[in-house]
Amino acid sequence: MRVRFGRGAAAALLLAVVAACQKAPASAPPPKITQADLDKPLPSPLPDVVARVNGQPILFRNAAMASRQAAGPKGLKPEEVPAHIRDAMYKLITRELLFQEAVARGVAPDEHAIEQAFNEARLPHKDDAAFAAALATQGMDEQKFRQELRVQYTVTALLDARAAALGNQVSEQEARTYYNDHQDKFNSGERLRCRHILFRFAPDTPPPRKLELKTRAEGVLAQIRKGADFGALARQYSDDPGSKDKGGELKPFAKGQMPKALEDAAMALKPGQVSGVVESPYGFHIVRLEERMPAIQYPFEQFRTQITQQILVERRSRDLEALLAALRGKARIETYL
Repeated sequence: MRVRFGRGAAAALLLAVVAACQKAPASAPPPKITQADLDKPLPSPLPDVVARVNGQPILFRNAAMASRQAAGPKGLKPEEVPAHIRDAMYKLITRELLFQEAVARGVAPDEHAIEQAFNEARLPHKDDAAFAAALATQGMDEQKFRQELRVQYTVTALLDARAAALGNQVSEQEARTYYNDHQDKFNSGERLRCRHILFRFAPDTPPPRKLELKTRAEGVLAQIRKGADFGALARQYSDDPGSKDKGGELKPFAKGQMPKALEDAAMALKPGQVSGVVESPYGFHIVRLEERMPAIQYPFEQFRTQITQQILVERRSRDLEALLAALRGKARIETYL
């Protein structure tokens, strides 16, 4: 399992000191922590240090910044803040456990990668003074920022070394056993063959325009109810370039492959029936079910590569969970939230 910064990710770390913990391989809190524990109101006043791992402090500001970055541009509702901050705290605890283990084993980070990440973080700033000012807003200077990078890349080196020790070989028998034990993953489920007519709108379409499109869709639906040819109307009115010229014909799809509103409408129909006007994120749809098609069991050979990768992911995940369980078992972890 690899934990890597892509291009520009170091700049994100500048804005959130612990952005790397969002990529941490184990984000879940210890097994005894419940959702109710995560949702508890935060203490007042808030502590500067939210946890200690073998004496090493985890700072509240780092957990708060990590939770804000995880929330994205939409931000958090007030009632969501405690759980997100505690989740970030546990991720930072995980990262600190792995960092301490890496140091104890003498694992060295990739110095070139650290320097590259540091330089990438400086690029958006016009000069050293602007870079220093941006760091200061996060409670850091260049030395502390380099240390954050060093922690993350040291953890990366540890995980890479463990992945290498586990190896990348998956036997044919192991892959086939996985396939046989997870037949449902390689089965399409029932498929539907449908036609639709789409009246497209963008997410920011004003309500009056949406109402106009819905009225138009209802008018077309009324024509269908009176016996008009669905395919001809699709060619005339549909805004879906992929199916318009085919009379609205869609490729057969299974559960989970279409917008939920469209899928739910189609699933409720019998062959030959037409839905009402259905709204999805793409616009208003009128759906006609043509045929219910049997499930397909995909052959092993078609998924050999994906199965191999999944086995490797699960193998490394089990190894990591075992390591973390051992580290938690012998660590002194104190939390104050």
